[in-house]
Amino acid sequence: MKKINVLCYGIDNKDKMVGYDYILNDIFKNYNVDLVKCLLVEELDHTNGNFDVFIYHCRNPEILCHFGYSPTYEQVLNAVNKFKPKIVVQLIDEFWQEYNQFHHQIANHCNLLLKQHRHWYHEYPENIIQIPLGYNNGFLNNQTSIKSMYERKYTWSWTGHLKADRYEMIQEFWRIWHHVCACNGGLSVNETQQWYGDSVFVPCGRGNSSLDCWRNYEATVSGAIPVVVGPRDEIETAFRFTELPPWIYGDTWKNVVDKCQMIIDDRKEMQRMQDENLKWWDRVMDHIREKIDNAF
Repeated sequence: MKKINVLCYGIDNKDKMVGYDYILNDIFKNYNVDLVKCLLVEELDHTNGNFDVFIYHCRNPEILCHFGYSPTYEQVLNAVNKFKPKIVVQLIDEFWQEYNQFHHQIANHCNLLLKQHRHWYHEYPENIIQIPLGYNNGFLNNQTSIKSMYERKYTWSWTGHLKADRYEMIQEFWRIWHHVCACNGGLSVNETQQWYGDSVFVPCGRGNSSLDCWRNYEATVSGAIPVVVGPRDEIETAFRFTELPPWIYGDTWKNVVDKCQMIIDDRKEMQRMQDENLKWWDRVMDHIREKIDNAF
């Protein structure tokens, strides 16, 4: 198994890297991660060597986010030119309002650029591909097996902060019984995984900006069925992987709750949907890993 060295740029602690477990253990599953180095921007001139993978948070550097500082495009370009990674990974690129598409030029300086979010007004060279957001750090630590739909005790569950369309989402899903719901935090990562692992549906409301949220994929890898509401063109843009995920979609929360209620008693159909979701996840991961193999 090939050994690779990974650099997390602009980050002083790997715990601040969003989806650390998912990126290294799932996306780069076929490789032995020999070294992970976190490097602050001001340490660039005092650090030498080559790195196979370069990871950074792609946000407006003038905005201080909960994960800390984001490097400027020029700082990223200088570091990429110095360390010569074959693969660059852009994280936290959700906010289309920041117009960070000029960061796509980094693809001219590496073999493959992986990014988390896709926006309708961006153009994407062939060596830029979107990856699923994945799951929170530690999310799968205690997962031993995926329960079938026949074993699940909750019709639906949800945990998170109420914002955007999530008020309406919860109100509509309360029409379906046998649920657990925690608003505005309070659950650990492991508790959230246990909830999703025991639920049939997980409603996935809009995040800070995009329809694309960790919850969509945390539900998927837990064997639950994500439920997403939004304009069709936005759905097809946000989730334009090799194929649209086989989730439940609709243009209103009432519409998707009605869909869920129509199949709630058909466990055979829900088991088919769970199987298709898990197969979709495997196909997407295989496609990304093939691209990574080619880049190396």
